[in-house]
Amino acid sequence: MCLERDTADRGKRREGRFILLVGPDGSGKSTLASRLVDELKGRFEGTRILHWRPTLLPQAGAFLGRSVGDTSSPHAKEPHGRILSTLVLLYYWLDFFLGGWLKTSVPKRRGELVVMERGWQDIAVDARRYRLQISPPLVFAMAHLLPAPDLIFVLEGPTHVLLERKQEISASELERQTGAWRHVPFPRRSKVVYLDASLGTDQVAKSSAQYI
Repeated sequence: MCLERDTADRGKRREGRFILLVGPDGSGKSTLASRLVDELKGRFEGTRILHWRPTLLPQAGAFLGRSVGDTSSPHAKEPHGRILSTLVLLYYWLDFFLGGWLKTSVPKRRGELVVMERGWQDIAVDARRYRLQISPPLVFAMAHLLPAPDLIFVLEGPTHVLLERKQEISASELERQTGAWRHVPFPRRSKVVYLDASLGTDQVAKSSAQYI
């Protein structure tokens, strides 16, 4: 009897997860993403990490013949005008919409673990990084038609700790980002967990893994 039950359990496809990691610069999103994928690899049919967006569509600047900017200085360039900002926002929303379903929802149905860093709401919190002049409420409203994560980890910590990790970002900007993430209207169907990024990497990874 037990053998039949074990055989049936092995035949079932494991339930996948779509996890979003957000927080101010220097909070350790990339480090945690890698750790989660490594530690949970055996629990899922597959694992993948998405950096900011699904990237089904190419970088918007590719249509204008522009190269990718220096990611070490995300606020170095001036924002686009409002009209171009709106067009770029719509373009990236299309990538999150189409690519989101293909690269998060489909793998999740297959039993995979999908971990995304930053995500759509990052555009509202740090619009300057994307050279956009947009209204945060508009960004949040556009999120309703996008695939919602099962779990959202918000990494935060003391400003002086974040500043040691991201010295190219000012202390005031890091404080602003930390406060902004506290007020983001995440999807109601997503579980939101706040993590102390100032703790050691191992402790943060273990604390987050217990929710998955």
